[in-house]
Amino acid sequence: ERISSKWKVRKTDWAQEQGTYLVRTGELVNSEIWINFFKFNWEKKRNKMKKVLLHELGHSLGFKHREAYYSVMNSESPHFRIFKKDKQIARKRYKQILKR
Repeated sequence: ERISSKWKVRKTDWAQEQGTYLVRTGELVNSEIWINFFKFNWEKKRNKMKKVLLHELGHSLGFKHREAYYSVMNSESPHFRIFKKDKQIARKRYKQILKR
């Protein structure tokens, strides 16, 4: 059985991810990312775009929001890079999936 997240797009959103997951395992089946291109001023907001894309890609890989300030999965953090802890979480998550 599969469960899909629903689009809840607001005009103020920078972007959003929608995925389909297997209920039993939580494994991601597919994912789509929506970007609000009207919200970006390409000259002034280039770093913000990087942050948003990395963040939404994280969701498409199955990661949830984190409260850690230095995390790409913290939607309030101004940073636009993948930090050491983000990499550790990704390795741990996908190591478990690949072992099956």
